[in-house]
Amino acid sequence: MLGNEATKDLTTIFFDVLVQGSGFTMDVQIVTGLDRELRDSDSPDKEKAERLATAFAAWRTAEHFKDHGSVKIYNPAIETIAKTTW
Repeated sequence: MLGNEATKDLTTIFFDVLVQGSGFTMDVQIVTGLDRELRDSDSPDKEKAERLATAFAAWRTAEHFKDHGSVKIYNPAIETIAKTTW
């Protein structure tokens, strides 16, 4: 997974990661610098946010953490841009 575009996104665009839950179920919130113009449905960063959510879920699965959860990608105003589960 190292070297692909989604992994690069993981290391360059997030401001904060909040994790709630323990054991086998987690809720992860990643606050990013994406969508600085705070657009609702037509965010130019939606695709990048979706790649970030997918990369995070893939990392949790590939590393065999043996848990399940959801991840939401937020813009600076803490509005959801993308989300996925694993």
